[in-house]
Amino acid sequence: MTTSDKGGRAPGRRRTGGLSDSPLPDIDESGATDTPRVEAVISATMRRYRGVTPAALARYFEAVHQELGPLARELEREVSVLTARVRQLEEENARLRASSAGVAEPRPANGGDDASLRR
Repeated sequence: MTTSDKGGRAPGRRRTGGLSDSPLPDIDESGATDTPRVEAVISATMRRYRGVTPAALARYFEAVHQELGPLARELEREVSVLTARVRQLEEENARLRASSAGVAEPRPANGGDDASLRR
């Protein structure tokens, strides 16, 4: 295929992990990922917790999970805020299209007034 492989990704990119239904990040041939904040936390933790013994690996895994927890919560909050903003913009777009076509304007899904959509 010329523009993508069977997974719909650009050539030279591979899917990480083993869960086929999981929205895992793509990694290109240079090692760059779509998740720079997560990768930075993991790299910094790996530098602090070196070693290959079972005890060293256990300390690393505990530390990396302690570091990733707050980041995961922060990312979830960002996704929630951005998702709400996308919905607002979609509603505003629908109203603008309806008004330009001479159709009655739909009401916002949140029941609020138009002022809630303006920033």
